[in-house]
Amino acid sequence: VEPRLQLPGVGRGLQDHPNVGLEFVYKPAEGEGLERMLDKGNTSATAFVQSPIALRNEAADGHPSGCDVQLLCNCRQPASLWLAFDERAKENKELMLPEREALRRLVLEREAEPTRQAQEAAGPSATISLDCILNQCASRGALTLSSADPRDPPIVDPQLCAHPDDIEALVWALKKLREISQTEPLASQLEMVTPASIFDSDATLERYM
Repeated sequence: VEPRLQLPGVGRGLQDHPNVGLEFVYKPAEGEGLERMLDKGNTSATAFVQSPIALRNEAADGHPSGCDVQLLCNCRQPASLWLAFDERAKENKELMLPEREALRRLVLEREAEPTRQAQEAAGPSATISLDCILNQCASRGALTLSSADPRDPPIVDPQLCAHPDDIEALVWALKKLREISQTEPLASQLEMVTPASIFDSDATLERYM
C-alpha cells in the first residue's frame, strides 16, 4: 500500500486486555443450595486489585499506577454466554482465517472450550469460573492494512503478553484465584476442572496462558 501521507507510528501502540481463568463445578452435595440460587440466572462479582508487579514498578518510577488486575467470578448455567459466543465465532469466516489464529485461540480455547469441558463434567449442574483480566498492559500490538482494498479486513497483531511484566502479573493473578478457590466457603463447594498440573511451576502457568 502506497501511503498518501507518512505518519510514523500510526497503527502501533495497540493495547488489549488478556483474560485467563480457572473453571470449576459445584460439588453436588455441598453446592446444592448455590445451584438453586443460580436457577434465577447467572451471577457475577468482580474486584480490582494491584499486583506486586505494579507496586514494584510504582516504587521504581514514582508514578502511581493503581489497580492493574481485575478478578472476576462468573456463575453460569449450561446455556452460558461463552458457549453462545463460541457458536457465533465458528460461523464467522473472518475469525477462522489462518492469520486470525491468535485471536481464534484466545476466544475459543481460553474461554469457550474450558467452559464446555466444565459443563460436560458437571452434567446439568451449574459451573463457576474465576478469571483474571490484565487492565494495565505493558505489551503493545499493531494494526496494519492487509491490502489497498478497503473491503479487506486489517491485520491485527495484538502481541498479548509480549512484555514479561504482563506474564508475571497474570501468573500472580492465577495463583491468587486458586488461593481464593481454596478458601472457605468456596473450598468445600467447588471442584476445579482446570488441570491442577498447571500450577506445577510458573513455567507451566505461562504455557497454560
